[in-house]
Amino acid sequence: MSMHRNLLYKPFPPAGRHIRVLILQAGEIQDPIQCVLQMITLDDESGYEALSYTWGDQSITKSIEVNKIDIKVTLNLESALRYMIFRFADWVSYFKVCKARQRDLAYHSVFKNQVQRYGMEFF
Repeated sequence: MSMHRNLLYKPFPPAGRHIRVLILQAGEIQDPIQCVLQMITLDDESGYEALSYTWGDQSITKSIEVNKIDIKVTLNLESALRYMIFRFADWVSYFKVCKARQRDLAYHSVFKNQVQRYGMEFF
């Protein structure tokens, strides 16, 4: 995963309030999940759906395609993403999938409320 991590997680710019979002590609509910990981700034007030990605049994996984790279996610997350593709088939939906500057918990706590506020729903 470390090689994939380097390909997926570009460094945040030193200034600004950035998060990474997963943009789901349209498809049928039974199709393989394909998405793009993209960095956005909270200053843009872009709309997105916020979804925790850490719940469920970590040993039960499914594959999804992110930036054309197959990665393993929990079965619960894969099911939620599949449901969201079905639910929002006609428009692009954003999902919070990474904590802003994940290693800096203090930084994360400052922006958690903003991430939830700008998200249309928080799961």
